[in-house]
Amino acid sequence: MIEIPVGALAHAIAIEAAATREDPALWDELLGLIRELGLEIEDREGVTTYASPIGAFPRSYDVVMPSFKGFISELDSNPLRSFSRALHRITHLLGPLPFDYEIHQGEGLPLHAHVNARLYPYSNVAGTLNLPNTLLESVAGIRRLFSR
Repeated sequence: MIEIPVGALAHAIAIEAAATREDPALWDELLGLIRELGLEIEDREGVTTYASPIGAFPRSYDVVMPSFKGFISELDSNPLRSFSRALHRITHLLGPLPFDYEIHQGEGLPLHAHVNARLYPYSNVAGTLNLPNTLLESVAGIRRLFSR
């Protein structure tokens, strides 16, 4: 059981950090499962992008730099460029869809971003918790688009 220290803010980064401390292989196992399920969009230049089956919105994507555990400000220019390009490809793919993203870093976590596309500009989590039944087809289409 993951325990958040008393008084700590129980936000996503704290929860991710606690889970990573409890199971240091968590991210490797997660990325292995993502590949096995066919949800990986691309793995290039040390950055993996995938459609998240556990995202809060119908179209959630993650951009992960599994071998870098630190702050984005500590990245050299080439790895920073690779991370930025992967994040840009996902946001560009979404086009005019309303979306938000969070970059999670520090506390022993691999640098990663969660990108959440919304169905409507002001939709909240409770109104958009439906996982699209075409998730695997969407990933295949995104891969084809990126390979052009």
